[in-house]
Amino acid sequence: MIFKGVTLLSHNQYVYLLVSSHTRRCPFLSSSQPWTSVRVRCSNLNKVVVNATGPVSDTLRQMATPSVPKRMRHSKGAHILLPLEVFPTKDALLIPKTEDGRVLSAVPWGGRLLVGTTDEEIDADAELVVTDKDIEYLLRHINHYLTRPVTPADVVSGFAGARPLIASGDQDSTKELARDDEIEIDDESHLISIMGGKWTTHRAMAEDSINAVQEAAGIARTESLTRNHVLYGGEGFTDNYWKRLVRQFHISDETAHHLSCKFGIAAESILRLTADNAELAEPMVAGYPAIKAEVIYAVRQEMAVTIEDVLARRIGLQMYSWRDAIDAAPVVGWLMA
Repeated sequence: MIFKGVTLLSHNQYVYLLVSSHTRRCPFLSSSQPWTSVRVRCSNLNKVVVNATGPVSDTLRQMATPSVPKRMRHSKGAHILLPLEVFPTKDALLIPKTEDGRVLSAVPWGGRLLVGTTDEEIDADAELVVTDKDIEYLLRHINHYLTRPVTPADVVSGFAGARPLIASGDQDSTKELARDDEIEIDDESHLISIMGGKWTTHRAMAEDSINAVQEAAGIARTESLTRNHVLYGGEGFTDNYWKRLVRQFHISDETAHHLSCKFGIAAESILRLTADNAELAEPMVAGYPAIKAEVIYAVRQEMAVTIEDVLARRIGLQMYSWRDAIDAAPVVGWLMA
């Protein structure tokens, strides 16, 4: 897929970085999917390669130059989701310091109460799952602030991820490490690595990375576009946009709210799919506003390849309810086929 002049690939594996006087710095990518035969090699005109791979930054850094020391320390953060009824308010809750010095929060999000997060140092290849220990820890703290204590049986979903923290010689635990980002340019391979940081600083990280790219490529630095870049679907969006969807496509208020909040004005592209096939306007599962057309859109326009891509990383049903995601999986598989 090409978007704004950039060729995008999904589910491709970085194999190696080829460095020579003739080809400069060229990453070799191969498809991770057995049913495809994609092989992508960069052209000889390539000047700069950026390693923006978060927790696995060290793997690519050492592929480029095996002698470089590792920089990353991995910290697992787990979140759980509870029914919103257990915390009937639109306000968020912040617990600034737990018994072991962590920060926890409870935030109304997507019709659920999002509670997190843990901070546990892990190995680079550790499985990222929500454990019983994670659930016990989070519930034990949040229950201090609830009228009705919740139990593990109340947890409807959850997820865990790895923080890409940069090692610091004077810090013993990952919770003490700064979440700042850092640009590294390898003297030997000239690979540019953007490491550390957080989702909330992604625009600043993008600006830092492009500034480094321009400098490495010998291009005059230009003013960054990322600060005012409107995300796809945001141009012309208003808080009342959902009402237009109701009038134009005759859908429910709930579905219109869902589509407008998730896709912005791109929601119209999804609803146009239902014009030729009314079945695509049906909900994927009862009680959740996502419709079947979103699966088709995810495959055609958002490069979804697997059922989990759709449920967890595109539509978000897996984040709302594990049980509903299990029920929806056969429907998603059939639509993708």
